[in-house]
Amino acid sequence: MVLVVALLIAALYLNRRAAARSVLIGWLDERGVPADVEVERVELDGFVGRIRIGDPRNPDVTVERVEVDYAVGLPWSRAGLGVTPSRIRLVRPVVRASWKGGKFSLGSLDPLLKEFTGKPPRPDSRAPLVIVEGGRARLETEYGPVQVLGDARLEDGKLMRLTAQMPAADLKSGDIAARKLGAAVDLKTVGDRVAVTLQAEAQAFDTSTLNGRETQLNLTGDLPYPDLKTRRGDGRAMLDLHLTGAVVGSGATQAKGADLTARFDGTTAGWIETFRIVGATRLALKAARIDGPALNAANVTATADGGRLTVARDEALRWSLDTPVRLTAGAGRAGETRIEGLSLRSGGLSMGGRNAAFEASGPAAVAFDRFGFGDLTLKRGGGTVDLDVVQDGATRISVEGGLSARDGAWPLFGPAGKDEAAELTAMKRALGAFSVEAPSFRFATGTGGVSVSLPRPVVLRPTNGGVLTVAQSGDGVYLAEPGRLGGGGLKLKATRGQGLPELDVAVPEWRLTDGGFEARLDGRAKLDFDLARGIDARTRGVLALADGRLTYVAQDCADLTVERLELDENDIHQIAGKLCPETTPLLSSKDGVWRVMGGFKEVSAQAPFLGARFAQAEGQVTVNGAPAGIGLTATVTDARIVDALDPKRFEPLTAKGQATLAREVWNGAFDLGGTGPAAGAALGRMTLTHDGRTGAGGVEIDV
Repeated sequence: MVLVVALLIAALYLNRRAAARSVLIGWLDERGVPADVEVERVELDGFVGRIRIGDPRNPDVTVERVEVDYAVGLPWSRAGLGVTPSRIRLVRPVVRASWKGGKFSLGSLDPLLKEFTGKPPRPDSRAPLVIVEGGRARLETEYGPVQVLGDARLEDGKLMRLTAQMPAADLKSGDIAARKLGAAVDLKTVGDRVAVTLQAEAQAFDTSTLNGRETQLNLTGDLPYPDLKTRRGDGRAMLDLHLTGAVVGSGATQAKGADLTARFDGTTAGWIETFRIVGATRLALKAARIDGPALNAANVTATADGGRLTVARDEALRWSLDTPVRLTAGAGRAGETRIEGLSLRSGGLSMGGRNAAFEASGPAAVAFDRFGFGDLTLKRGGGTVDLDVVQDGATRISVEGGLSARDGAWPLFGPAGKDEAAELTAMKRALGAFSVEAPSFRFATGTGGVSVSLPRPVVLRPTNGGVLTVAQSGDGVYLAEPGRLGGGGLKLKATRGQGLPELDVAVPEWRLTDGGFEARLDGRAKLDFDLARGIDARTRGVLALADGRLTYVAQDCADLTVERLELDENDIHQIAGKLCPETTPLLSSKDGVWRVMGGFKEVSAQAPFLGARFAQAEGQVTVNGAPAGIGLTATVTDARIVDALDPKRFEPLTAKGQATLAREVWNGAFDLGGTGPAAGAALGRMTLTHDGRTGAGGVEIDV
């Protein structure tokens, strides 16, 4: 018997090439796999050759050199008659495969692949050592052709070493595209742990949720080796990620000069289709700019250290992260809102998402160097707020809380002039230096636009005294649709200070314009201004700022009273009447130069130095203000002069004429006429002069 076996072995050895070729081809042919084998050398314990599998004109697999070390089992051995490979070395293998519609195919090798993956290995079997050198995979995908070059080492079916590179390729399918996408993987297994490094870069990529330009990704990890039998990957996982890009974004929101680092240390459970990841995180983001349809920011940094992340996948990818956060931005803009030197800190921000959508919310402390809205500027401010950020294809941000600022300025009337009225200078100083407290506000921005509301009034305190409060009127202080200038409604109240008048004004509607703003107002103001003391005015109209020019167009006549017009011994008291709009704005101002122009009627006044009073005066008045001083021209078309002394000295008179003020000097001339039986009779001429610098002057009547 032994002799017979020996003779058989000898015969096989002598015909080893043909036998090996026949056995291999026959084994593959039985499984419907066309193949051809070129045998270079066959020994009792090994085989060397060349293999081609598939269509000879376009094979699925070619191996330039195959080395197989094996042991031959005799019939009486434990394993029985057969060949058991112990080492397989594949030199420069080329594999043609496809990955389309989520399915992987090796062409003619699919039946063989199904056979090996469809049944578990025998418990007592041991897979051979497999070494791949200079391998090349040509993968056809729905995105385009991909090549992968690599070396690998498997021991007992376990991947111990892998180095692979994907040369840069252009890929596209539907709304997913990549230009010059390349990658490299380095994997090493020690025991039940896998150390992996992934490097990838792309000239550009676009998906429905993410896009980037000139991006580079570096990922290193220490992971549990997956159990292919139970299809699970349970154990501790540590990952470090570094992503950079000239542009990285989602939808219309783009980050330029982006640099993201992330670290995860936790556990994983499950498989690719369904898994759960839980652990500690550390995140850091830098971006030169972030631009979106509702928000722009520059020099942005964000850190989140000490967070806890949970990621789970079933029918969707879900995640949540609770972490402290610190955010800084050198500058930012949302609509007409501007900010510089922004710092935001949160002790516990909660974030979560489903697939590409996410939301972040939580309390935060905010500080800023400079905040601007239109011409309004606030400096050195801060407060506490509640944040809510939503990204679901569009970005929505809402901020609620309270803020205060030490320094505020709103140069509504321009810079202070050298020789202007003291009250105007004080008013400009009040608007140029004040503190502000906003105990409760709500700011929201997104694809629906921008809105600002004030549940509680904002309080401004000028450094030169007085208090100004700003309260909401209507739906919001400011509302704006996307890409358009907005407006709102508010109420203003002020107590007297050196610069602030006493004020009670309703602004039911205001809006920003290309060159400034327009505001419809209805209110009352009490103030002193230059020679006029105790001004009390009530008016309705439209206040507008356009290209640096402030104008006020009254809707109808303004009720006006003045306690006293200071002309030294020639003071005029208890002035009352109506100031009416004509063809030009009642008030206009630009670059420190202003003008009040209109008609007046029903004017009355007391002139103690004449022992007379004026009644039913009407005409036109123009008041000009400039750094050099104030000028006035008043043309009286009709007025009554009534004797105010007892016993009566004269019957009521009529007066027509003109008075002017220039360089602090008053001049005037009025023609006097009779009333009653003397109506129409010319009775004389009254002239007046008053030098405000010296106090000299008086009134003369020529009959």
